[in-house]
Amino acid sequence: MKFRKLEILPLALILFFLCVSISPCLAQFAGGTGSEAAPYLVATAQHLNNVRNYAGAFFLQTDDIYLNEEPYNSGFGWLPIGTQSAPFTGSYNGNNFHIYHLYINQPEGNNLGLFGYAHSAVLKNITLKDVYINGKDYIGALIGSATECFIESCSSKGTITGASVTGGLVGSLELSCHLEKCFANCVVNGQFATGGLCGYSKGASEIYSSHSKGTVTGNNATGGLVGIQGNSTLSQCFSTSAVQGNWGAGGLLGVNDTQSSVSYCYSLGSVTGNSNTGGLIG
Repeated sequence: MKFRKLEILPLALILFFLCVSISPCLAQFAGGTGSEAAPYLVATAQHLNNVRNYAGAFFLQTDDIYLNEEPYNSGFGWLPIGTQSAPFTGSYNGNNFHIYHLYINQPEGNNLGLFGYAHSAVLKNITLKDVYINGKDYIGALIGSATECFIESCSSKGTITGASVTGGLVGSLELSCHLEKCFANCVVNGQFATGGLCGYSKGASEIYSSHSKGTVTGNNATGGLVGIQGNSTLSQCFSTSAVQGNWGAGGLLGVNDTQSSVSYCYSLGSVTGNSNTGGLIG
């Protein structure tokens, strides 16, 4: 009997400590291991916040998420996932569920959005409703800055305010980003490179089969869909946004810079500007 007790006690302790050590990891998400075959399951605001701790993993949203609760709806609000020094590099599939009430109030903040900075990431099927963001540079509802990313079937609705490079969905697309089948219905306000969908698309990036509506107000380089496009491609897109700018105001695109192309696109919104103003391109 004594021998059996000594054998059972260590085993029980081992099992106890294993449960204690594993349970916090399991509590981070509703399930999954973070692999492509078994992505982490995201069902609550806390789960969404935990995405930042596993920036290179795979995620699948499994329910609507509401961010109108502490600490995400007061003070600075939501802390964007990913920074320039530690970008989000994983894959997030919103699974056509919604994320409501994204709130960010950082007037001097850069790279602001649900995701702040992403590199070689995949973002798809993400729907953002009732967004409010007030920032400085590289501002977008979905993502502030994206490099080498693939973005598909994402949308936003809300109010986005920034200074330079501000878009209703994405602030900046750079270095061969691909964005397709996306939509924004936002009130967008900025100073330079302001767009209803994207502020600045450059570096061999492409925007395909996407559109915008709402209002876009800026100073220089203001577009219903995109503020500035440089060495990039815009195809099969349209905008019905009302645009008001100063220099370089366009119903679709504010400024079409060098080595860029626009094909099979149109715009329907009103455009007001002081110089270099066009119904399609400023």
